[in-house]
Amino acid sequence: MTVELADAIKEFGFPIIAAFGLGYFVYYVWVWVTREIKDSKGKLIMAKDNVVDPDFSITFYDTGLSINVTKSGVEARTAVSNYEYETLLNDKKRNIFVLKPEFLQQFLNDFRDLMVYDNSSQFINDNVIQTENTSITLP
Repeated sequence: MTVELADAIKEFGFPIIAAFGLGYFVYYVWVWVTREIKDSKGKLIMAKDNVVDPDFSITFYDTGLSINVTKSGVEARTAVSNYEYETLLNDKKRNIFVLKPEFLQQFLNDFRDLMVYDNSSQFINDNVIQTENTSITLP
């Protein structure tokens, strides 16, 4: 590999090979994500942090200006490293959605309705049902 790289540098020069290496780095090692895009009235058109292609552009009708607007390049996307991208994904997974108090009673009612034991061969009473010890019956 180093012999081939040395031959390429000798034939084409270091700046050309470095430019190809940088192009590879930008295209393959970085991830492109959208910026937050709003129209002239402040209405959200595109949320930020959606993964897109390097040549991403978006066209939308701006009701405030009454024209079609195209956003591309740095107006529409930005590059982030794979580390930043993975950190962003992990941060999104940290969000915990808590049930609003006004929906709690409805959830409890539905849960009780779904968890009622029907009469079967394993039915003991309204609160208890017999089960098998799967660690003994299944190898």
